Amino acid sequence: MRKRLIIIILLFAFTFPFALNALTVNEVLDHLDSCSRVSDTLYQNITMRMTIPGAEKSQRMKIYKKGGDKVRIENLDRAGDVTIINGDNMLMKVDEKEVIKQVGEKGKDSLFSPLSLQFNSTTLKKEYDISIKENRSDVVILKLKPKESNVSYNMIEMAIDKDKWRVKGQKMYSNAGITKMNIEYDNNGNVSLIKLDSPLPHGSERGYMIMEYSNTNRGNISDDLFRIE
Repeated sequence: MRKRLIIIILLFAFTFPFALNALTVNEVLDHLDSCSRVSDTLYQNITMRMTIPGAEKSQRMKIYKKGGDKVRIENLDRAGDVTIINGDNMLMKVDEKEVIKQVGEKGKDSLFSPLSLQFNSTTLKKEYDISIKENRSDVVILKLKPKESNVSYNMIEMAIDKDKWRVKGQKMYSNAGITKMNIEYDNNGNVSLIKLDSPLPHGSERGYMIMEYSNTNRGNISDDLFRIE
C-alpha cells in the first residue's frame, strides 16, 4: 500500500507542472486580446523595402489604426492611393479613383489575412477553426484552418510569445501543404519581415520584404479618416 502511494505521489509530482502550463485556445486568445488593446489606436510611417530576384523596390506609407477594426493606409509616394478598412467594409483608391469597394459580408473573402495589422479573438474565431499545435515554455503555436474554401491558402501557423502575449511569427501554407509565406513581427507587434517561399520543395526564396517603422503616435484619431461612402 505504501509503495503504491509513493508511486501515485511521484506521478502527481511529475505531471503537476505540465498541468499548470496547460492552455486552451480561448485562454490564448484572451491573452492576445488583452495585450493588443494597448496599441490598437495609433498612426505611424512605414517604409517597405522589397527584394525579388533581379529587382529591388521601396515604398513609403502612412498607416492609421483605431479600435482593432479600422485601418487606413496612405501611399506617401503616390498621392491619391489609399486603402480603408472599416469593419466588414473596404475601399481602395488609385490616383483618387475608386478601384475596389466592398460593403458588408455578402460575397466577401476574409478581410483578415496573414498580413493583418490587428489580431482579435472575435475575428479569428469567425474566420478560422483554431487548435493548439504546440505549447512550449516560451511560445504557443496555434493552427488556423480557414472556414471558407475560397481563400488562397490552406492553413496558418501562428506563433505567440507567452511572455508578452504578442504574435511573433506566422507561416502560411498552400493547399498542397507547401509553405507560401513566412512573416515575422518585431517587439512592438509590427510586421518586420515577409519572406515569399518557392512553391517547389527544393526551390529558392521568391523574395522578401522588410518593414521599417517611424514617427509612431498614439492618441485620438477622427472616425472621418475611416469613412466609406
